[in-house]
Amino acid sequence: MAGKKGLWIALGSCGFLLFAGAAFIAIIVFSVVRHLEVRPVSTAAAEQEYGRLRDRFAGQTPLLEIDRDRPEQIRINRSAERISQAGISTIHICAWNPRESKIVKLDLPLWLLRLRPNSESIHWNWSGNELNLENLNVTVEDVERRGPGLILNFEGRHGERVLLWSE
Repeated sequence: MAGKKGLWIALGSCGFLLFAGAAFIAIIVFSVVRHLEVRPVSTAAAEQEYGRLRDRFAGQTPLLEIDRDRPEQIRINRSAERISQAGISTIHICAWNPRESKIVKLDLPLWLLRLRPNSESIHWNWSGNELNLENLNVTVEDVERRGPGLILNFEGRHGERVLLWSE
């Protein structure tokens, strides 16, 4: 009798853990999808939107700089880092791909980035041929130390653009 009770407790515990894990994954997927916007836009509309966003950061040195002619050359501006009293809660990404005439906007909550181990870098992925941001070696702590502001303003040779900032 005690063996059956222990078996039901073990099965119930496993079922609960599976349900909790599936719920956690669903929350993460829902959070990302809810904050993702992909829409077709004209070049003029994309230019206008990027101009408006860039103007918010006039005079700021971005944390990351990427050479337009050699996109594999990524430089982290440690001089642009500052100890900020203001905390950040969101990383905003706005990317324009003129070949597909689409603009992609994504707001990543900082808690989602924190799910990765602290020692791991953030790996940004850009599917274009010009820009590969997979090995930036930038951690969430680097972005937090920078505080709210411009992280990256990249303009590629073929008109592609990526703007990242934190708030």
